[in-house]
Amino acid sequence: MAATARQGFLATLHGWFASSFWRRPAVLFAVGAALFLNLGTWVALAVALPRSPFPFTLHYTAALGADFFGTRSQLFIVPGIGFLLLGLNILLAAWLWNRERALAAFVLGLTPFVQIGLAAGSVFLILANA
Repeated sequence: MAATARQGFLATLHGWFASSFWRRPAVLFAVGAALFLNLGTWVALAVALPRSPFPFTLHYTAALGADFFGTRSQLFIVPGIGFLLLGLNILLAAWLWNRERALAAFVLGLTPFVQIGLAAGSVFLILANA
């Protein structure tokens, strides 16, 4: 029973990656750019903010200054959310691909811009903790 379920899952996965969705250069570019930006965000946070026993600033306002502190691992919530959104956008676009290609292209086209926004937020986290 488990072997047939596994074979069915692998067949579904193979069919998904063999679809025309993944053969479009625009799809590969959007997904690649978003992955590159997300990976860069992870690396930038890991390199720019070394481990420290002191709390890190997680939120900063001009009026109040630093008002929310946390651990180093909480800094990585931002790129983690970005990776989650990237995965959801890819799944949504793949689901929409055979139903409404213009909407699928729109979702994929916005995905790198979402990653740019999250990368900018990570830059502000780095600057607040430098």
